[in-house]
Amino acid sequence: MNGDLCRKPARRAVATLALALLFGLAACEARAGIAFVKNVGTATGNNTGTSITITLASGVSVAAGNSVILSFVGADVAGTYSATDSAGNAYGADVQGARSGTVRTVILSA
Repeated sequence: MNGDLCRKPARRAVATLALALLFGLAACEARAGIAFVKNVGTATGNNTGTSITITLASGVSVAAGNSVILSFVGADVAGTYSATDSAGNAYGADVQGARSGTVRTVILSA
């Protein structure tokens, strides 16, 4: 009977240490925060067309693992907004807002 009483606290201690180790390791995982890296290009257009082109300077690139976020501000015109790039990436609208009849802002990402 004394053997059973001694084993239960030892099992609990081992289980407690195992959980502490498991949670301690999980908390050590490093994650990168969201941060602005650089502006890769801009364009301005004062036309009634349906497209605009941004040509990047020679040597401008985006590092693997980074995201490209596009923002567009224009007249409040109803419709679907999207973008593509020469690498074949397609960008969809994440959020958009408008001041009725005056201006629309759209934020897109791949």
